[in-house]
Amino acid sequence: MSTTMLPQAPGASTAKTTGILSIVLGILCLPVGLILAIVALVQHNKAKNAYAANPEAFQPVGSVGLVTAIVGLILPLVLAVIGIIAAISIPALLGQRSRARDKASILTMSSALSELVMEYDKQLEQRISREELLARMESRLKSLGQETKNPWNPAAPAFEYRIELVDATTPEGIYEAARARAVEKGASVFVLSGPISPQGGGRQLAGAVRLQMPVNGSSVVTKVVALD
Repeated sequence: MSTTMLPQAPGASTAKTTGILSIVLGILCLPVGLILAIVALVQHNKAKNAYAANPEAFQPVGSVGLVTAIVGLILPLVLAVIGIIAAISIPALLGQRSRARDKASILTMSSALSELVMEYDKQLEQRISREELLARMESRLKSLGQETKNPWNPAAPAFEYRIELVDATTPEGIYEAARARAVEKGASVFVLSGPISPQGGGRQLAGAVRLQMPVNGSSVVTKVVALD
């Protein structure tokens, strides 16, 4: 008799079905998939034993049930390993990206601060008014902003374009004034202190930027430069 006309050994069909279901359901529900994989393995062994006892009565037992059962048993371990790797690597990757953006924010603020110092020195030599000097410094800041993106939000400005004039006369005072203005993450702010005139002394310029990850215990990095 042709083997295609013989019935399947008891458990062979069940092994195939439960083996395939163990893989599908194992992805959605690990305990169910694991149970089905064990059932598939038992049914496959049952079919193999039945065929071995009476090979002329049944079709040869294929390996589909065995293979799918093994995959169903291994799948929970594989998914667990993937989960552990993801739990470790994803936060590390996000932290690395955050540090890179914070470094870019600090660099952007520091570069703009240097540009403003040079603009201050250049304009001060012309003995212009305080209002005109501030306006030209802010104009320089706007031109820098056209070429610079906010590392944390490319759609937002990299700078607060208004340079605030404060009465602070000490580095600590202007330091705190700049820190207080740094509200938006990645957006640098600038504060100018002291009298703005060729005869005035004690002028200082400060820049500050808020970060995602604290540096030395602070979420705001501030730099103060003495102008004269």
